[in-house]
Amino acid sequence: MTPSPIQIEEQATHAGGVVYRRSSTGFDVMLVSARSAPKERVLPKGHIDPGETPEETAVRETREESGILTHIVGDLGYLRLVVRREPQLVHVFLLEAFGRTKHDEPWRTVQWLPLEKAVERASHEESKRMILKAREMLCVL
Repeated sequence: MTPSPIQIEEQATHAGGVVYRRSSTGFDVMLVSARSAPKERVLPKGHIDPGETPEETAVRETREESGILTHIVGDLGYLRLVVRREPQLVHVFLLEAFGRTKHDEPWRTVQWLPLEKAVERASHEESKRMILKAREMLCVL
């Protein structure tokens, strides 16, 4: 019998999420302008601070980047990205919006779009895939 390989779990370096709200036509998804490329539309995410969980980071980064208050509804998995030559392992969550607060990064544009339009408008394939994964999860809620 061959021993099974040992799996080593990597620690996520970043966390963020697909933020949604219910609308009269289904679900709207929030995109924000990217910090380094304001015309790009991305999902909110950021570094996990020491002592912080990925879940706390996803909620905090969403609030800081958009002023939107959220809670976690589900786990969408992980993305491997390289941003400005920095490798990132991003833990992505499905977040439901429930309110608004002060916007810590007012230079960012916040855009709510019907889910299918958000897939089209998202600037990166990884974001599009996560929005589609969120759609699957939302269909069972």
